[in-house]
Amino acid sequence: MKYTNKHIKEEYKFNQMWRTIGMILLLIGIFLVAFGLIQTKRKMDCVRPFEQVLQEEANPANQTAYIDIIQVPEKLAENKYEGYYLVTTAEESYIVGMQSEQFADLKQRVEENGTARVEGMTKVVTDENVKKIISEYINYKFIYICMTKLTYGKILKEGYFVNLDIGGILILIGISMVLTQVRAIKKYRHPLAEQIDEECNQPEALWFNDFRIYLTKNFLVSVYGGKLTALDLAKVRLTRLFETVKGSMNVITLEVTTTEQEKITVSENEWSFFTMNEEEITYLTDVFGKRNIEFVCEIQPDEEIDEDEEF
Repeated sequence: MKYTNKHIKEEYKFNQMWRTIGMILLLIGIFLVAFGLIQTKRKMDCVRPFEQVLQEEANPANQTAYIDIIQVPEKLAENKYEGYYLVTTAEESYIVGMQSEQFADLKQRVEENGTARVEGMTKVVTDENVKKIISEYINYKFIYICMTKLTYGKILKEGYFVNLDIGGILILIGISMVLTQVRAIKKYRHPLAEQIDEECNQPEALWFNDFRIYLTKNFLVSVYGGKLTALDLAKVRLTRLFETVKGSMNVITLEVTTTEQEKITVSENEWSFFTMNEEEITYLTDVFGKRNIEFVCEIQPDEEIDEDEEF
């Protein structure tokens, strides 16, 4: 059903717009995560010597690499996450970050075999205290290898953290927005949609912009909250306008009570500037009264100031 009424169509298009934005965010998130996975696959297939990484990469951090050590590493420093060890190869000495259990395993392999291969992700030393202690051993702008089991999850986390996190967040936001708007759009699929649209277009239909509602011949139509609500006036007994405080905002609510005593919110807005005067209250009382609906306003009306008294 394509609505022709101006206000209903505006709200419907608003939902469609947010659904489209949600889909765009979802696609961007999928792209970021997919890019991270593809790059991770490439890294898994290409574990290079540490020397080659340092020579060929403009930014050697977050690369997969290996080194073949020939003696038991020497511990240089540690922080709360890992220890930093000086390891020696046939050509050079490097810094390796590892946990104590990893060091024990590596030490055993060197003692038993005379050599052992260390694989992991290259990283940047960020701990300033550690930098001071190991600065005499580190070249290449504090690049070191972090001994770890090379898995998709580990490489994706270490090398493509932004892709994984931001991509994942965008996917969740996108899915949430799309589902929310799809549900809202479904609210416009009313069995009497054509009649509702036709009545809202009639000259005698009353539109209350502050509340985003129509009063037509047979319906009270609300487009509040990004959804269409159409209530049969014959089943509406009472409309109640009241104010509550939520957080730091004053919330103005228009609530309908049906003949079955069901209470339905047809308008709710956070308006710090909302006011009602006696003339407006009288008008609403008269409008709803002509349709046999009681109107109750619990908001204190503003007192009209006489211009002569003001000066």
